Amino acid sequence: MYAIEKELHLHRLARLLTDQGVLTTALTNRLHEMSLLLEAGKAMNSVLELPAVLETILRIDLLSGESGSIMLLETSEDLVAVLARGNDIAVGVRVRVGSGIAGRVAATREALLIEGQADPSQFPGLTEREQQVVSALSVPLVSRDKLFGVLNVNASTDRRYTIYDLQAASLFAEQAAGAIANARLYETERMHALQAELGREFGSLNTRAAADL
Repeated sequence: MYAIEKELHLHRLARLLTDQGVLTTALTNRLHEMSLLLEAGKAMNSVLELPAVLETILRIDLLSGESGSIMLLETSEDLVAVLARGNDIAVGVRVRVGSGIAGRVAATREALLIEGQADPSQFPGLTEREQQVVSALSVPLVSRDKLFGVLNVNASTDRRYTIYDLQAASLFAEQAAGAIANARLYETERMHALQAELGREFGSLNTRAAADL
């Protein structure tokens, strides 16, 4: 009996150590991903040009993504994919707010975790490509209560996203939306400065022309 109890105890200990090893590995992976997200957040805010900001946002390797896209709000009713990874033909695709997965996220401003193939009955207007998704994240890009668009990431074949991944992506999307807002503000200010400079040059030309007359 003593030998049996010892053997059972060793089996339980072995299982416990195995479980702890799995948890340790998972925690290490999570910390690595969080570190990458923080680095990406710093990088986003270190540049001001919108294309560079979008390129930094769509580093799909951050969440072990196989493909992804950024859809920006073009009008109050339309999203357009301005950048894609792993599916370049997606660039330029338009989605009505409220239609499909990304449209629903834009309408509700609530992030979605897609597990298994999406159900068309749950997402009216679901595209054929969206139906093929097995594990994906779709999160709104919102800054100061203003919606800028939607970030979509599809998992690699050996990965299945979890609620943790959705939360991490949502936090990242908040930083991304702020970076987009700053980039657009920078573009607006640069355009105003250029217009002012052109106005001064045009005025100077008119003054010289008048003097010549």
